[in-house]
Formats: sequence, structure tokens, C-alpha cells
Amino acid sequence: MNESNAVGRAIATRHVDSIMELLQAVQEDTARWGVGNANMRPWFRGQADAGEDPQASVFRRRYDEFRMSTMFRLRAPGFGARIETNRLDQWLFLMQQYGLPTRLLDWSESPLLACFFAAASWERSGQSDESYADPDHMAIWMIHPIELYHLSQVSDIPNTWVKGSVRDTFRMACLAAD
Repeated sequence: MNESNAVGRAIATRHVDSIMELLQAVQEDTARWGVGNANMRPWFRGQADAGEDPQASVFRRRYDEFRMSTMFRLRAPGFGARIETNRLDQWLFLMQQYGLPTRLLDWSESPLLACFFAAASWERSGQSDESYADPDHMAIWMIHPIELYHLSQVSDIPNTWVKGSVRDTFRMACLAAD
């Protein structure tokens, strides 16, 4: 079964019934990517409901993101947080770590970790099977990070959390696939 994404490309979907089938599917799919760079690894995201698109938690419900993040930033120093006030990326990472809804999505380089999070979020939700868009299936999303970068059509990497040689290495890794 294939679905279409925002840029009109087909999203390949596969059904697997075991961890071994998942790992085999990952190996087969990434082999088709034709990636010669051994350092490029796919990213994975596990979700409890295969019928839902990956969506940041702050957008799943109507949250007042500004109010919530302001309150968090005001109270965080009392818990030992030492972040520059203009470092939005670091604030979002910290908020995500503490379980607040943010605009960030968690991704992993491990399909097994993604599988764990899909199963754990299903177990933790306590929802009935009927409340899921696809009650019979969990989802493991897999993306090609360099292709995602190219599809974003960003001319410069808006990276604010690293400087110097690390940023240059990241830029070379993304641009090397051109």
C-alpha cells in the first residue's frame, strides 16, 4: 500500500509481523536508497497508531504553546536549568525532556528503539482499540535524513546549537549527497 505525501511522492508502506521482518525490511529499503556514505543512517519514529501521520505533540490538541513555554521558562531556573534566554532550541529540548508538548518529533537511528516506543505508547495510552485510526497496527516511520534535507529546500542549515567544525561537518554531510 502506498500513500502520497505533501510533495506528491509515494510513501512506501510495508506490513511486518515480527522484529526480524522489521529488520529485514529496513535492510532491503535502505539498500534501494543507493547510499554510498556509510555514515548516513535512516531515522526511525515509533507510533502507537499507524493511521496517524507523525505530528508534534503540541499540534495534536489545542495547546497554548506560548503560555506553556513562557511558564516553563519562568519556572525552570528554580529547578537548576541554566539556558540562555535566546536559545529556543535548547528550551524546546528541555521542555520535550520534561514531557511538555512541543513542536519537536523524537527520531532515533534505531528501528528497535522506535519499535519499543510504538509499543510503549500504545500500552501507556490506555485507549480502547476503537479509538485508534488504525486499531490493528502500530507504525515505524523511516526517513532518509539527507533526502529530507533536500526536500525541505533550505539553502542554509538553520543550525543554532553547534558552531565551528561540527557545523561544517554537518553541512558537508548534507550537501555531499548533491
